[in-house]
This record gives sequence, C-alpha cells and structure tokens, in this order.
Amino acid sequence: MDYKLITVKEYQHLLEKLNGIESTLKEKMNPEKKIYSTEDLCNLLGVSPRTVQKWRTDKAVEYSQINNKIFYSWTQIQAFLENHKA
Repeated sequence: MDYKLITVKEYQHLLEKLNGIESTLKEKMNPEKKIYSTEDLCNLLGVSPRTVQKWRTDKAVEYSQINNKIFYSWTQIQAFLENHKA
C-alpha cells in the first residue's frame, strides 16, 4: 500500500470539506424537513393518486395547497400513519 504525506493545513482543509459534506447530507436526509408532492406520497406508500385524493377528500390526511399544487410535510404523513395503525 502506498502512503502520501499531507501537511497539517491540507489535512484541516480536507476535514473542513468533509464536515461540510456531512452537514449537507444530514440536512437533506432529515425527513422532518422534507416536503412531499402527491406523486412522492404515492411512491412512498405504494398507492395510486386517486387513493391519496380520496384521503384528502375524507380529511384523513392533512395537506397544504399552493395554487393547484398539493404538498404534504413529513409530520403530516407521520400523523396520518399513526392515526391509521391496525
């Protein structure tokens, strides 16, 4: 195995970059901050858009609407799933 020596300054720079990448990944992978579209929700739960529409009509799942676009927050999805435990 080959080894390469790096300076302390290079090591610190590398460490800063890795910490930045870690922070970005944590932020993007935090499901509580994620906003889902109807298509996302269908894929997540394996249901059709018509099923999700019925849930909205029946007020089974909370949602937000901006113009014609409908959104669901992770907390709304969790509440829906908690309310429909078998």
